[in-house]
Amino acid sequence: MKIWRLTSIISGTMLLAAACGNPQPPKTLLTGEITGLEDSTVVLQYYKDSLRVMDTLPVKDGEFQWQGEMPEPQEVRLLLTGNSISFFMEPGSIGLQGHIDSLQQVRVHGAKIQLEADAYKKSRDSLMAAMDSLYQLSEKAHEAGKAAFQEQLEAYWKAEEKRGDEYIMAHPNSFFSASLLSRKAMFGGYREIDSMFARMSSTVRESRIGKRLRQRMDILKRSENGMTMPDFIQNDINGQPVNFNTFRGKYVLVDFWASWCGPCRAENPNVLNAYNTFRDKNFTVVGVSLDDNAADWKKAVEEDALPWVQVSDLKGFKNEISDYYGIAGIPSSLLLDPQGKIVAKNLRGKELGERLATLLAQ
Repeated sequence: MKIWRLTSIISGTMLLAAACGNPQPPKTLLTGEITGLEDSTVVLQYYKDSLRVMDTLPVKDGEFQWQGEMPEPQEVRLLLTGNSISFFMEPGSIGLQGHIDSLQQVRVHGAKIQLEADAYKKSRDSLMAAMDSLYQLSEKAHEAGKAAFQEQLEAYWKAEEKRGDEYIMAHPNSFFSASLLSRKAMFGGYREIDSMFARMSSTVRESRIGKRLRQRMDILKRSENGMTMPDFIQNDINGQPVNFNTFRGKYVLVDFWASWCGPCRAENPNVLNAYNTFRDKNFTVVGVSLDDNAADWKKAVEEDALPWVQVSDLKGFKNEISDYYGIAGIPSSLLLDPQGKIVAKNLRGKELGERLATLLAQ
């Protein structure tokens, strides 16, 4: 069944309902045509109010469809066998067309918000190309030269973040801006997100995505400077329980990482250097692993020669303490003072050493 026929059918149904005095909430119809996609199923992942839901859709001759209520624009994810793509949907008829071998080139028709997203993506093309080139050069560099590339990459990351911030502030009534702010809220700090959110239009703030942002900010507030980290008990690498309150009285870096996380493993030497430099000055590290495989966790600790206490409940990102702080990406860290209060977040590389030198010189 072709897109125009489905569009006419659903539009006619809505008009008939309205004529009968029974107005219906706005419907969304997604029709997908992915050449080369075998008869199987795909999964559409989206928000229904505040819940993340997944609908399984049958595929026949590369075609599938979904129909439901989506009262406002939002970014969704389509999960295919071994791959996924993200795009934007909104009330109305949305067409998705492409080839299974080039999913990043899939075309989306019928969603104004997708046009906005495409234009924003195009504005970042040169920046992303430069970052990709640096990544490739960094991979080929010797260990001694990687630091220089890392500093350049961080400069590009900050430039990309600034571009996103400027877009959000210039388009306060845009649901795409709200989506950008939601992404930023996955890794950003409470004060910055709260300030930007306050400058969004009331329409966006009171929308469903606005309400989800408020919920996210409630979680982010827990890791604000001055907040006390709650006590918790998790097993160490030998299966023995460790009570976190035993570390009170010292400055503690709570380091969230995992054996499978490449950036975490690359950051471990920096953490090790800070540990060796300041361990005799009332400082220690506690590693919280987001692994779910004990053998992989132990192997990584041995390979990276990490001497500090390591704990985990082996629940991956559902780790009790990382879940409490809403940690969505690693490496991530919290630096605590001797009273257990947070004094810094996500210090990496030389920034960690510089901050510790300042704190421990007092």
